[in-house]
Amino acid sequence: MTRCLLAITTLLLLVSPAVAAAQDVKPTVAPAPLELRRKPASLSKKDTEQILNEFERLVRAAGARIPTPSEVKLAVDALENKDFAGSDEVLAKLAQKAQTLYAVHLQLDYPVTGTVVGVGRVVRADGKRMNAEVRVERSPESRPYQRATTETIIAVLEKLDLQRLPNAMPVVAPAPKPPPVAVLVPTPEEQPVTTVGLPSPARQKTKLAGPIVTGIGAAVLVGGLVLLESGAADSSRLTPDSNGNLPFEQISLYQGSKGKLIFGGGITGLGAAVALTGGLVWLFSGNEAGAAVAIVPGPGGFSASVTGSF
Repeated sequence: MTRCLLAITTLLLLVSPAVAAAQDVKPTVAPAPLELRRKPASLSKKDTEQILNEFERLVRAAGARIPTPSEVKLAVDALENKDFAGSDEVLAKLAQKAQTLYAVHLQLDYPVTGTVVGVGRVVRADGKRMNAEVRVERSPESRPYQRATTETIIAVLEKLDLQRLPNAMPVVAPAPKPPPVAVLVPTPEEQPVTTVGLPSPARQKTKLAGPIVTGIGAAVLVGGLVLLESGAADSSRLTPDSNGNLPFEQISLYQGSKGKLIFGGGITGLGAAVALTGGLVWLFSGNEAGAAVAIVPGPGGFSASVTGSF
């Protein structure tokens, strides 16, 4: 029992720093080229270039990690279809080409009413739209068009809430296996039960099986701890900047370390459960009154039911 508590404590110490580091990483987003429709004559060419160059900085300021401008340009040039406004599939392909989780598109329109209208949306790399299309309208009033345009972009990005996007693709959990068929062992005193009893003639074999199961569980536990330590070491090598952005070449390292931590945590818990079950089987196998152990898989792990007399 002391060793089991020690293993659980070690697991918590290894996983906690890695989980905290993972939560600080911002989602990766590829900005599609900003589109300007019906641009007014008062918006000069210099103003237009400044707005286009400012767009990527505003996306980053909204809480996203984006590739470098050259990487975004290469991803856009690699697309045959560049209809970002009309196709979610094109945005998904942009995210794939740029090796990001998401792509964002924003379109600005300057209708004859004199207002600035911004429309934006976010699409995940697998083609799923992350929110409804966002629409914001601003009136320049006495302000120059350039300032009203920037304010419209900021308002659309705030409604898209980029910083709250998940920073990893969802993991599809496998379908749960059906529980094993219970073995009914009738007893003289009571009705058949759904647990497997340990009759006296089988105690010697059960007493031998207990240490074997414990050893297997311990081996699985050690393997899980090794994975956790490796994942924590990889996570410690990440070097985010002051804004929480990782270098582009470290994205695969971050995803690998996160996978090690998740998988290592799972098999560590499984190993601890198997080792504990083996110890209980060995302990109860020497009791003359008999013992019964039932192990049933369930959501998130296993449950063990042990009955016996002391």
